[in-house]
Amino acid sequence: MTTRILTNPIILALMVSFCVCASAQLLKPAGAHVRLSDNGRLYVGDAETPVKNLAARLKKDGIDPTTQVTIEIPTNAPPQALTAISRELASSGYRRILFSKPRKATAEKGEDPLLKDLH
Repeated sequence: MTTRILTNPIILALMVSFCVCASAQLLKPAGAHVRLSDNGRLYVGDAETPVKNLAARLKKDGIDPTTQVTIEIPTNAPPQALTAISRELASSGYRRILFSKPRKATAEKGEDPLLKDLH
């Protein structure tokens, strides 16, 4: 019986398409992504958007106010800019706002102290 199901091309195609759709939903990032550049410009996707139009742009793109909005900011972002962005989004009902700075990795050359006793 199992062999018959797997050899039927229609059922096999349906199973594959279901798996692909389920995987695509898992890979889809949650929430909206906004970027504040080093020169103070705000981008939703590739489109530059003034702060006063940010909430309207998100709503136009179908982002519901209950959705998390992640805003990538430079390490030297001025607090006034973050306040203005938060105020604009909150005034339109967006409450789940996450500011994200770039990740920083460091490496040191030398002997690992945890592996030192293993020699």
